[in-house]
Amino acid sequence: VYSWSNGDSEAFVEILDGQILEVGLVSVEGCFNSYSTAITFSPYPEANLPELVEGCENSPEQITAAIADTWTWEMGADTQSISVSESGTYVLVLESNGCETADSTEVILYPTPVIDWIESLWICEDSTLYLELPAEPFEYYWLGDAVEDSVAVFGEAIWSLTVLDLSLIHL
Repeated sequence: VYSWSNGDSEAFVEILDGQILEVGLVSVEGCFNSYSTAITFSPYPEANLPELVEGCENSPEQITAAIADTWTWEMGADTQSISVSESGTYVLVLESNGCETADSTEVILYPTPVIDWIESLWICEDSTLYLELPAEPFEYYWLGDAVEDSVAVFGEAIWSLTVLDLSLIHL
């Protein structure tokens, strides 16, 4: 026989958050014992993962979940944050106070632009050499300024060309 603190005598009773639940048990022989417990409802944790993460394949992206007791990423990591270097769907199960939630984020890492470039070259003193650049879909920045189809190299220096692949830009 059950004797709940709310007056019920059934095996199951409705409980409320914050309630201290007490139950008394009486055996058929008349022996009595009682138990009590504090009831706390825990919310399911929210991962707060972004729906989409975009970046470049040569620069790993960091994905960070909300605070929880444990994190289990589908690929085996068990940390709050992961660094990803491949496109794909990253699934996370996080747990707090015995409640689990699953969430995922889609990662798209775009390829970096690649052109056939000269690593080093020799130029005669007081000369200028014009290097031809591949056609579209690239946009070039030479010494910080946009250039069209060629760049002038002169004097002794280390030159740097910034290439933007317009075919990879998603608006």
